[in-house]
Amino acid sequence: MTDASATAVRDARTTWLVGGSLLIAYAVFPLLARGVFLPGGGFVSSLLWAGALLVFAVGIRGSGSVVGRRPLGVTAFAVAALLPLATTALWSFIPIEAFPSGAAVMLGQGIGVVSLAALLIATVQLARGGAVPSRWRWLPLILLVACALTQAAVEAAVLAQPDLTQDPYALLFLVVTLVPTASTLTLGIMAIILAPRTDARAASDSGVQVYPPAS
Repeated sequence: MTDASATAVRDARTTWLVGGSLLIAYAVFPLLARGVFLPGGGFVSSLLWAGALLVFAVGIRGSGSVVGRRPLGVTAFAVAALLPLATTALWSFIPIEAFPSGAAVMLGQGIGVVSLAALLIATVQLARGGAVPSRWRWLPLILLVACALTQAAVEAAVLAQPDLTQDPYALLFLVVTLVPTASTLTLGIMAIILAPRTDARAASDSGVQVYPPAS
């Protein structure tokens, strides 16, 4: 293995390890901060999310990008990464009362639709890109759809039964919280497990770099 190829593998591995760690931190942070007032907690959460997605999209020194640095995939990841951060800044500096009645709700829903569309494009590009092992490349899209369907089902249940008592509401809130948290944790852990690596002994014997299968 040449020095250049070995460096590329190390950079790709670092990309996946850092991105996976940031996803895990993003999933765990709200659980650790629950019940504790943390000024700027929303920014911390948004920064963890943005950092994870941007690292996965761009890679380190051009290596490790889960979309092969293709423009559409990188752009979709960037939008999905930065939109929550921009939204957090918006709600932090502009009070909801400053918006006309109902405008804040419509704006929030519009941002949610754009975020979901960006994530759908990003995960489809990831699945089609070949940078992730074939048996796992559709996992991000599957988990994203599961989260979206869960959110939609909970909202439909609330609209259909607006007079629900507190206990059913608590159960629905628990479901709509746990599914995205578990999905994010799963992706973070899998990124760390599947991080590109080399078999040092095989590489020294044969001069061939060893990756997880790309397809």
